[in-house]
Amino acid sequence: MDRRPTPCKDRTSPDEVTCIAPRSSPCGGLANPQGNQARSLRRERKRRPRVSSFASWNVRSLVENDGDIQTARSGSSAEVADDKKIEIVVRQFQKYDIEAAGLQETKWFDSGVYSVSDAMVLASGGPIPDDTAKFRHAGVAIVLRKSLLNAWNNGGNQWRAHGSRLVSAKLKFKTSWIHLASCYAPTFGARREDKDRFYSDLRQFALSVPEKDQYVIFGDFNARVGSSNSDAHDRWNLVRGPHGFGALNEAGEDLLS
Repeated sequence: MDRRPTPCKDRTSPDEVTCIAPRSSPCGGLANPQGNQARSLRRERKRRPRVSSFASWNVRSLVENDGDIQTARSGSSAEVADDKKIEIVVRQFQKYDIEAAGLQETKWFDSGVYSVSDAMVLASGGPIPDDTAKFRHAGVAIVLRKSLLNAWNNGGNQWRAHGSRLVSAKLKFKTSWIHLASCYAPTFGARREDKDRFYSDLRQFALSVPEKDQYVIFGDFNARVGSSNSDAHDRWNLVRGPHGFGALNEAGEDLLS
């Protein structure tokens, strides 16, 4: 058998790399180094863990007007949100490829699941008032883009509206669960009992997550925790990083505690 090298063209390469290969083995292992590199990169990408992009956003309000008091359900379909502001929010998440996000200060009443473009919005607000006062405050939501909807469906579409300041959901992946929560803490001037109730609900959520599972909390805590410093007697130095903003305040103490 003739083993003399003979020139050949690697037709699989876009650059038509000229190679030398034995006649008995058309275009052998050294034929296409660029192709080999591309295959190695593809194998490496498959081995990498999947990375999801999460975000948190205080939207200040999703109420477009004070027409229907049960804002998000004012249309013909109870499963489609009518407020146009939520569509703008979802478009921003699409733009930046955000797969899950927590929203604060939606100012929506009641709770429900709404379809908005390629996302599902799990919203939790205060009870619908009986009178005409319609005072709107707080309201939270979790937005799940289509890339995570299978995980939510696999988990049995589990979510919970804890009130106007906390909403949670569960996502089931192949080998693990991820628990999501979106929260909005009372402001500085709120009553002490409201603050205590909020942190009690948040603590109960964290304690309900099994040890082997993971959880992510999106939130606006209306607090300043300060930064780590050289004070050896500061009990929060092992908790805070060096990039905090402002000085520790009462709400920051509540959050760190």
